[in-house]
Amino acid sequence: MRFSATLNVADVPVILGSFLSIVNRDLWAKRYRVLLREMESNVLLAQFTQDTHGLELRLGEILALARPVQVVISSPRDYALFSFMAAVVNLYDRVSERGKRRIEGMLRDGLNTDRGLRPFKSEVETMVHLMIRGFDVVPQDMEFGGGCDFLATRAGVEIEVECKSASGDLGRQIHRKRMIDLSWHVQPVLRDALKEIAGGSLVRVVLPSALHGQPQFLARVAEAVRVAVESRGSVGDDTCRVEYKTFDLAGTPLGHQEPDQVPQDVLGDILEREWGRANQHAVCMVRARPQRAAVILHVESRKPDKVLRGLMHDLKASARSQFTKQRPCVLVVQFLELSADDLLNLAAHDSADPAKASSLQLATNQFFANPDRAHIHTIVYRSQGTLHRSRSVHGDRIDDGVQEQGPTYSFRNPNNEFAHDPRYSVFKASA
Repeated sequence: MRFSATLNVADVPVILGSFLSIVNRDLWAKRYRVLLREMESNVLLAQFTQDTHGLELRLGEILALARPVQVVISSPRDYALFSFMAAVVNLYDRVSERGKRRIEGMLRDGLNTDRGLRPFKSEVETMVHLMIRGFDVVPQDMEFGGGCDFLATRAGVEIEVECKSASGDLGRQIHRKRMIDLSWHVQPVLRDALKEIAGGSLVRVVLPSALHGQPQFLARVAEAVRVAVESRGSVGDDTCRVEYKTFDLAGTPLGHQEPDQVPQDVLGDILEREWGRANQHAVCMVRARPQRAAVILHVESRKPDKVLRGLMHDLKASARSQFTKQRPCVLVVQFLELSADDLLNLAAHDSADPAKASSLQLATNQFFANPDRAHIHTIVYRSQGTLHRSRSVHGDRIDDGVQEQGPTYSFRNPNNEFAHDPRYSVFKASA
């Protein structure tokens, strides 16, 4: 199977109609309303919801319009949505009835889970990438059930491909959405504190284990924060321990910038200086008048994160059960929340020296060291892509193009028998 990945504006109405014939518009509209209600109930969820459910939100907006849709392909949201829909429609038209039912099920699952459509979108993007590289692709798992996701063939070369999606919360004690829920509970406490304090205040919440999402638990944490702030001291029980201290506000960007102008790494710098370590789970509130004041709340767990352990556990399970082991195999890992810059920064720490190598590189090398995984030819780590525009001139015609691109961080297994055969390099290797 192979089809063109080109998306033309003129094709949008047909693509939209065909896509909605797979899962009808009422279900998409219902999901859109649910997402809107969630954001209205907690305004802090807006960016999180846009990041995790961008496809569903944009399609819901389009369906809610009374007038015909005006799609701008150069818009990141429209391109992401319609390039996904075009690929799904092309795939749907070419698979068996079993495959059609599987596609419908994957779309419905995406409408009913917090992960949304992103894992399915990653699979579709991998399939399109293989086709652009000249491979014929059989959606193996979709058509026959079990096994790898895709069998890719080109000029006698056969490769089995399995796609995995890794959430930024994988192996973490504090999940992003739960931190947002806690922030919503704690905001009134911090707002009241700003009325009484001057200068900078730090509130550190230490949990015994994971941050739970039950409202009663979050309310208890918020109450502990209130007591610590009002007493300007430390409190603790089985729920959490809360510590309070002040810091020099004038010597930080918070002394003159508004919160929406302060990058997260600025908060990290303050926390590292004051507590000895940075923390990504932090919120900040600032009062500009009559006297400048700021309060930073950050949350951590006594139990360490086990991100790589969780990721490698999933990859080992896939290597063991998803492949026939009769062909070279590729594992494609999509980091759902990792930006292109994040992945490039990770690759910058790639080194043959174990003392300088990234943790991801070391874990991947250990993965390859097991001879039972010699059938794995490559592991590919992918970030979220960004739009790149191009223009070409053909006589008196000017064609504007848009394509979503992002870096990949790839490792080739030196123990695979085809490790040095360029025909099997589907993704450019970084190591």
